[in-house]
Amino acid sequence: MYRDATSNEPDYHHKLEIQKLYSRIADVHDLSPSGYWVKGYRSEEQLVLSAIQCPGRLLDVGSGTGRYISLLNNRGFEIVAVDLSCPMISIARTKLSDNGSQSKIDFCLADAVELPFCAGSMDYVLCMGCLEFLPDKSQLLACFRELKRVTSTNGTIVCSGTLPAHELFDLSSQVGLRIETFTGVTCDGGIVDAYSAVSELAVLIARVV
Repeated sequence: MYRDATSNEPDYHHKLEIQKLYSRIADVHDLSPSGYWVKGYRSEEQLVLSAIQCPGRLLDVGSGTGRYISLLNNRGFEIVAVDLSCPMISIARTKLSDNGSQSKIDFCLADAVELPFCAGSMDYVLCMGCLEFLPDKSQLLACFRELKRVTSTNGTIVCSGTLPAHELFDLSSQVGLRIETFTGVTCDGGIVDAYSAVSELAVLIARVV
């Protein structure tokens, strides 16, 4: 499943700053105020979980402290959690261990634009809430190409972010994904058109064909 990774990183300094930021806040990440967005995240989670009901190999890119791997724990998935921050990964690992995880979960320190996995090795790929941290459109496109590369034919890719809706749609179209669901979420849990002025978070579900 894993492939050799190279060290070609044109935006090294930007990503190093993101890595440092999330490493500093890892201990308090799960304590950050969630009241404003708690309903919005629940709606996002319902959309995501409805798209990945059948067990398989799942990659969570930008997994953080493990919000989605916690939700998927013990549902029969073989999970790989990827993040740039070692402290985030450490917290996620501890959280799953404390909760008595029965799922097979591997943790990996890696970059979303250079994933160390073989082509077509994942049935599902999640990339939730981290696209907006990539520095420019070329890196976003590189990320989408990697998400597609590691996903098997007929596999599912699920992304969310605060990127403008047209950018998220265009990126998925440029790499040839078949878009199945593209919707917006509001902080109070409303499901709206992704292009709506009230949409605060776009969720895209696509298939590799």
